[in-house]
Amino acid sequence: MDSLLPKDIFLEILFLLPVKSLLRCKFVCKSWRSRISDPDFVKQHIARTTNNPNNDLFIAYDEFNLFLSVIDVTIDRSTRLNRRIDNFSHIVGSCNGLLCLADKAKELYLWNPVTRQVKNMHGYKYIVGENSADYGVAFGFGFDHASSDYKAVRIVQKINVINVINRVELYSLKENCWKEINAKLDFGLIDKSRGKVTSVNGSIYWLARKRMDDSGLVVLSFDVQSLKFGTIQFPDDLSVLPFYWRRNYDEFSVLQFKEYVALCYSLDLGGCVVIYTLLDGNCWCKNMTVRRLDYLVGCLKTGELIGLKYRYDGRRNGYHEDVVLYDSVNDVAKSIQPIPSGRRTLYHYTESLLDLN
Repeated sequence: MDSLLPKDIFLEILFLLPVKSLLRCKFVCKSWRSRISDPDFVKQHIARTTNNPNNDLFIAYDEFNLFLSVIDVTIDRSTRLNRRIDNFSHIVGSCNGLLCLADKAKELYLWNPVTRQVKNMHGYKYIVGENSADYGVAFGFGFDHASSDYKAVRIVQKINVINVINRVELYSLKENCWKEINAKLDFGLIDKSRGKVTSVNGSIYWLARKRMDDSGLVVLSFDVQSLKFGTIQFPDDLSVLPFYWRRNYDEFSVLQFKEYVALCYSLDLGGCVVIYTLLDGNCWCKNMTVRRLDYLVGCLKTGELIGLKYRYDGRRNGYHEDVVLYDSVNDVAKSIQPIPSGRRTLYHYTESLLDLN
């Protein structure tokens, strides 16, 4: 076909194809394989598909299984794709079709679900050793647009000490190695797997606990290009909450809301979710209060929300979680089925041809 069509038209056709079709096209002939494998083609294909509003990945997982559910908001349901990850712990982040995974031994992996390639990001400079229970380890994953490089951050902190002891390391996919970064962090990171870390526009954000006076929580940021840390205080109106709530990190999450970083607060025992978005890097704006959700899992590219609604189940003598798709414009909430049980999270996701070999 490429010999019968002008090159630009042939490439335009390829750009319109989904990743799975392009993978099959690689086996047509050597010239097609060469074009589809070219890094520039891969980069342009990602750029054209990343804004697809239906490219969102809903993930439910437990300690034994990782379930990938691609949400199709046009039909209000999800398609479940099962994938077993040995010794799996939690998902660190998602970027351009790559998922960053952590196992129970605190090892990191990059995984492309479409190509089924997995890369072990081994080679830490700082090894915790036998006293691993005395240390907290937190991760982040993001994309450096300036260098077109995928980077992971590993932060190791000594637990329950007056003088903060921490090590910060950065992994570069291009260089395929870890290097240590000089940084002093006066905050304790919340080492949890759901809703405590996100990556937006070249920066990674964590929910963190103030160490020195233990007066509450802050958002810690890291620019993957400049390699600089920063801190963002909570919105002013959250500072008037009772002291216990300001320290209870289970009620808070930091997520991506459209193109913004969002700080979400769930009222104790459910009832509603309050969403703040970060403007200009340091100013919070109260975006909305959602009374149809008890916990916010994430925001789709369309602006719709995925959340949990708790209801009492008399037969099981306990509460049951319903996964709900919420349209804030029309104030309509719909249940999404089927969704497997377990911990739930949501990432913006674009299938890609990125090669991890």
